[in-house]
Amino acid sequence: GKYPLHDARRRITGLVGVARDITDELELQKISRRRSDEMRVWFDLNPLPVVTFAGTDLRIVGANPAALQCYGYDNEKMLKLRLPDLFAVEEAERLQTYLRREGRAIPPGSVAWKHRKASGEPFEVLTDMGNLPHEAAPSHLMLVRDVSGEYAARDALQASEARYEDLVESGLAMVWTNDLEGRLLRVNAAMADALGHDGKGMLDRPLSDFLAAEAQEQWTDYLDRIRSLPRDAGLLHFTSRSGERRVWQYHFVCYPDAEPTPYVLVAAQDVTLRHRYELRIRDQNRRDPLTGCHTRRYLDAFALQATADQVWGCVVVDVDYFRQLNASEGRTRGDEVLRDLARLLVNHAGSDAEVVRLGGDEFAVVMPQANPNVVHELAERLAVASHDGMPAVFSIGWAVREAGEPLESTLRRADKMLLRNRARERS
Repeated sequence: GKYPLHDARRRITGLVGVARDITDELELQKISRRRSDEMRVWFDLNPLPVVTFAGTDLRIVGANPAALQCYGYDNEKMLKLRLPDLFAVEEAERLQTYLRREGRAIPPGSVAWKHRKASGEPFEVLTDMGNLPHEAAPSHLMLVRDVSGEYAARDALQASEARYEDLVESGLAMVWTNDLEGRLLRVNAAMADALGHDGKGMLDRPLSDFLAAEAQEQWTDYLDRIRSLPRDAGLLHFTSRSGERRVWQYHFVCYPDAEPTPYVLVAAQDVTLRHRYELRIRDQNRRDPLTGCHTRRYLDAFALQATADQVWGCVVVDVDYFRQLNASEGRTRGDEVLRDLARLLVNHAGSDAEVVRLGGDEFAVVMPQANPNVVHELAERLAVASHDGMPAVFSIGWAVREAGEPLESTLRRADKMLLRNRARERS
């Protein structure tokens, strides 16, 4: 400010200036305005409900628009409430204990509560309460997050998991999970009972421990499938603890991104009886109804499974003058001769060879693993038997597979030998 200087006659002789440094005041005003703007953004524009309340009587002194919408009050009615009015009645004692600070500040951290709306409807919330130290009177702030939807989803998930557990454990289907190495992570009661094992004792063991000894190829195929396909189905041959063989048809779904361990969920049903029936029907289709020998379908299946370096042998047999036998003694007698010949071939072939009726009165003995000496010895034994008590004489030819030769070529060479032998005998 400016102040005049006077002489004895009251005349102004000069001016005195007085100044005060208000830099700090201006800075404080600037900070105050900035904090006010920040508070407006944080409080008024906060998408989460925020309520402020007095520390002495818990009277609500402020609520942002999100809080008014959440609780269903207008601002005038909200400011007439006390903090406990926002809580469910059963939370009163717990809230009182929580706010009884004994000189300490409200403890930090999120706390789960049950609040109530203006309509009386309860809902689940998580709150964070804090102190407002710059207020003239002790005041506090409460940030609210409505978690009713999350809790409802959690409860629904828990109920769904409980139903799933009941379905898995009480169902008739065999259910298990295993990792991508085939190690069992879970086994339901139906699977453990079917195999005669304790379910807990099966865990952390490879599934292959419970497969039939001859199912190694199935096991390799199963591992390939679960590692490369999101879902698939197939057959596995199991052996129970008592040694009983069972066939299960399985369906799996793979979860390769599951944490902490990728796994496969598998459901299976026992199809042992159906499998046996199908094999019986298939075998009947491959068997000649008159003699019980294999039909040519066996040759097709054999050729598909043969390996490049496999050495097999074939002995071909054909009844001499069979057409004349049918004409002179009748077809019934001809059928008897064919059945007798089939029995003779089966008895001499042994368990390592299969007898096939090629058609009419022509048969073949197929030896999957053989050498020339073994095949020749079988042909010699059959030649002797042909003249030793058989009601009809037959001609014989044999051959052993040459490198890379298909089965039909081996049979053709054996048949050519048969024709040469027959021609020599008749001459």
